[in-house]
Amino acid sequence: MLNSKKLSSQPPSLALEWVIGGLLVLLYAPLLWHWVDGWLQKSISIQHEYFSHGLLGIPFAIYLAWERRQQWQQLPQRVNYAGAALLAIALLFYASGLFDLMNLSLPLLLIGLCLLLKGKAGLKLQAFPLLLIALATPTQLPYLIEPYILPLQRFIAAIAG
Repeated sequence: MLNSKKLSSQPPSLALEWVIGGLLVLLYAPLLWHWVDGWLQKSISIQHEYFSHGLLGIPFAIYLAWERRQQWQQLPQRVNYAGAALLAIALLFYASGLFDLMNLSLPLLLIGLCLLLKGKAGLKLQAFPLLLIALATPTQLPYLIEPYILPLQRFIAAIAG
């Protein structure tokens, strides 16, 4: 496979995992606090009400990923270079200072880490927790689909009778 390279069969260093986790907490704690404050205090904008399920979804995603840690550690180390590209994009998004891009950087970074550390098998293992985090990430999607909501509601009401 061109974009995947098997590394040694040694288990990944626990110290490396803690360092990566600590850096993620330092980097994303202010952003996550901003999300939580927006969800609880309605202090940001109406769009965060669309994503308030993140108060449950993100902790549940963390729980699911934690429950899969044994399986994660048993996976062979594989480098998928698409993960490095996603990490670079995520860091550019975060460094941009634009709120929407900063929000999108978290799921991109997590997907990139999965690919970079364990390849496609690691991404497949963590797919559902990553999906929960991506769906809880505040974006402009509600504003993009808003023009279609009323016609869709009318259509559904007409069909229902």
